[in-house]
Amino acid sequence: MCVRFVVLGASRFGGQTRVCSLIRVHCRDYWPDSPDTAQDVLLIDVREPDEVMYGSIPSSVNLPLSQLEKAMKLEDGRFQKQFAFAKPSKSQDIIVYCKAGVRAGSAIKYLQEKGYKKCASPC
Repeated sequence: MCVRFVVLGASRFGGQTRVCSLIRVHCRDYWPDSPDTAQDVLLIDVREPDEVMYGSIPSSVNLPLSQLEKAMKLEDGRFQKQFAFAKPSKSQDIIVYCKAGVRAGSAIKYLQEKGYKKCASPC
């Protein structure tokens, strides 16, 4: 069984880091079991690229919240070329995550307003 603990929020005060929120995550919930599963569930990291440099879930793709609205207006081919993954279909299962959950919540709200009904966040 693969279990990881993910820090959803932390703050620094007086040289010490304080964990504000911590969740227990089972890897099977986020890593695809097979290549077919990877096609069904899209795991989107909405953090900025400089944040992703420090680590991300291996099967995720990066689509920064700051670019989300513009990206979703692109036609499929241009989206694929710019972000290096296929533009999600409105029927696709999508899991959105970020550092603390705020940006993921904003991304989910935007996507749902645009007709993407199968969006969720681990936060």
